[in-house]
Amino acid sequence: MARKIYDLILEFQDIFDTLDISVSLLEVERLVVTIHHIMERNARQFHTLDHVLGLAMVADPVQSLAALFHDTVYYQVDGAIPSEVSALIGEYIRVTDGMVYVADGIAAEQRPFHITLSLFDYEEGQQLSFHEGLNEFLSALFVYQRLADIVPEAVLVQVVTCIEATIPFRSSTHFVRLADRLTAVNQKYQLNLTPEEMTTCLQTAVQFSNSDVAGFGEPATAIFLNGTWKLLPETNFALRNGGIYSIRDYRIALQKMHRFFSQLTPKRIFHQYANIPAPSEYETMLSNAQRNLTEGVAYLGVKLVAIALIEALAELSGGDAPLSLFMGEMLEDGEVGERLEDQLPFIDLSDMVDDPILHLLVFGRVGDIKFDIRHSPLATYLYVSVGAEKTVALLTKAEAMFNGALPPAEFLWGFDKEVVTAVAQATAYPAITRREVLRALPNKLYTQ
Repeated sequence: MARKIYDLILEFQDIFDTLDISVSLLEVERLVVTIHHIMERNARQFHTLDHVLGLAMVADPVQSLAALFHDTVYYQVDGAIPSEVSALIGEYIRVTDGMVYVADGIAAEQRPFHITLSLFDYEEGQQLSFHEGLNEFLSALFVYQRLADIVPEAVLVQVVTCIEATIPFRSSTHFVRLADRLTAVNQKYQLNLTPEEMTTCLQTAVQFSNSDVAGFGEPATAIFLNGTWKLLPETNFALRNGGIYSIRDYRIALQKMHRFFSQLTPKRIFHQYANIPAPSEYETMLSNAQRNLTEGVAYLGVKLVAIALIEALAELSGGDAPLSLFMGEMLEDGEVGERLEDQLPFIDLSDMVDDPILHLLVFGRVGDIKFDIRHSPLATYLYVSVGAEKTVALLTKAEAMFNGALPPAEFLWGFDKEVVTAVAQATAYPAITRREVLRALPNKLYTQ
């Protein structure tokens, strides 16, 4: 904790020194404590101080300020707007039945509010959506209000522009429209930004936006997937409860991510404005993103087939249950207890060494995650046993089972009896309360 506080102090001091602004150490301390308190909430696994400081370690004070404040509001993860934020911007919003709206009738003299509203292309009274900028808008409004008496307004407008740019997964034309809004704000509020300064601001914004989602452009899919797994507990409340989440909870989390990746394209992740990033760098980012998405979808597909098999066995032996009951528990400090994989048959991987999906399944994601093991032994066993082509076909049947269109027994009939028998016997090892039913299940299934 002390190291991160110290890093934040140095970061703010560097920002203010670069901007040639004199700020007392006590005020720096207040800023640091606010950021630290907000960003280190327990529910956060990815959007933490490590993420913030990773983006802030640059010489550009605009990008650094944007980095420090851009995730101060993460409403759907934190479950509320932080008190430090609501104390400053509460009059500009209203919350009704968990929905957040822009307030009505805000006086024209409230420049931070109206400038931020214009840059985000929002209107008074508008409902704010998690997927369309709620967090970014409130974070931008907060930094503007918090630093209004410290940082020049023209700088804060550029910071707000950078934060607006981090609303993810939009079309490539967005930055052209953002440029038009910045030009209009500059003129209306007499900010005196030159055309060159506005172009530089937008180039900084696109760089910051790309850095915020840099994980999609990782050169190795295993690293990309590690970031994905850190996001899962943030977007799936049930997974925050350690090892007691259910089979269905885990499946739904994988299912949502698989669907999201399947619909995403690289040009909705990374953007370019006025030749920034440079064409060759941009093409590399797009190429890496495409590979990560393609391999990520395939990897998640295999894991969905594996969890579907477990879900089917659970439904036929008594219903949904904690995943750890069927897979075995994870212990503290990354240790594992008695696990399903210890009972699976040996599989020969020597003929599949060049398969990137198998490599991901066997060796796993880079980095440890508290709620899940990094490698995928059951998915590996199924992938090798049934083959890549049949795994894809089984995924279609798994989706039908998830939707209630295919009974669990019929889903299991898509596997050879030996595979179902092996997995059922392996799950019977940790699932002691269902051991007898699971051991008898394969013979019962295949004699119907």
